Amino acid sequence: MRPAVLKAEALEARLFSPTVGLWVPRVCVSDRLEQDTLLGRILKAGTWHEVRAPKGVSGLAREVLKGHSRVECGTVLVELSEGEGTADFQPLEVGPPDGVEVIGAPMVGLLYRQSAPGKPVYAAEGDSVTRNQTIGLVEVMKTLTPVRAPRDGRLLKWLVEDGESVNQGQAIAWLEPEGS
Repeated sequence: MRPAVLKAEALEARLFSPTVGLWVPRVCVSDRLEQDTLLGRILKAGTWHEVRAPKGVSGLAREVLKGHSRVECGTVLVELSEGEGTADFQPLEVGPPDGVEVIGAPMVGLLYRQSAPGKPVYAAEGDSVTRNQTIGLVEVMKTLTPVRAPRDGRLLKWLVEDGESVNQGQAIAWLEPEGS
């Protein structure tokens, strides 16, 4: 499935997010940006959306929002400066490594990795987990819904912080399935 293509909104020397989601940049500081340059991707409700520079953009990336940041509509993704040249770089990963599964939030709410402040976390990065094991909780109006591991494996990485607001389907963790 081809990702949807969105245009960043430009104002002066800043490029803004056109939607909400999880931001993964494809450009680095000092990269030359022109119209239609792929700036990065935003994961929204389980679908990747390409974000490209809009018409009239020309300059060097002075600042780029860090990868795996939650963005709202209007969040500054890239700040530009005028100048010539392009930096050599390796593109950043746009998603999880091959064979790694994305765990999504079951609903909108606040994600908690532990049952209460000061209690042990359900699952830390690097921990082995079993299918249906609770790895976190999403709270909505004082109701807690468990986030469960979809299969046996190792929790590779948390993509959101404890207590952070999440949207339904938003990528919250990476799971390396057992035997990968």
